[in-house]
Amino acid sequence: MRHLLRPLLVIGACTALYACASQGGAPPAARYATRHTLAEGQDVELAPRVRLTYDSVEDSRCPPDVRCVAAGQLVYQFTLSSGGVSEQFTLTPGQPGVAPAALGGARIELDESVEAPPARQSQAAPAPHPVALKVLAP
Repeated sequence: MRHLLRPLLVIGACTALYACASQGGAPPAARYATRHTLAEGQDVELAPRVRLTYDSVEDSRCPPDVRCVAAGQLVYQFTLSSGGVSEQFTLTPGQPGVAPAALGGARIELDESVEAPPARQSQAAPAPHPVALKVLAP
């Protein structure tokens, strides 16, 4: 009986250690498939201990009714925080999204089915730039 008890205890201990270790790793990517609309400075919790913050936007697009040498672009800046580690990244319309390691293979992309705000009228009055995102499971 003693010979049977020892292997069962070892298997039980290994199972408990595996369960604890898997809780601390990257969350399952299947939890992500979501959409979010954020204002500058706003954040959203994507999973326990995984938070996405919309930091700022750079808008170099040409204002309406103005002749510009270059069309310019929107560049959205984000910070993804997970377990005390932060990763900064940018998203630009028409460009591929990102797949931060903290998301376990999921991707963050701009939701381009939602129209971006119009270019600002002047440099003195920046318009608010909410951003629509898709978080896609692998």
